[in-house]
Amino acid sequence: MRVVLDTNIIVISLTSRSPYHTIFTSLVSKKFDLVISNAILLEYQEIITVKYGEKTALLFLELFNELSNIHFINPSDLYPKKWTRG
Repeated sequence: MRVVLDTNIIVISLTSRSPYHTIFTSLVSKKFDLVISNAILLEYQEIITVKYGEKTALLFLELFNELSNIHFINPSDLYPKKWTRG
């Protein structure tokens, strides 16, 4: 199953004390595929840095780089050319 997770869901699921931590552990256990764009990844990084600090945000990014169930997409590739301007 492929999903897109809102930044708030990622942030709230990071800490093991959260009732939503199973979302993060399921991602790490590769129980689902996460689809993200560069814009989404930058938002994850920004909010995690504010809430948990730069070191945690960088560790998070390193983890995302290593997981094979993270799929980066370019949103413009999802639409037929006739739907785009230009």
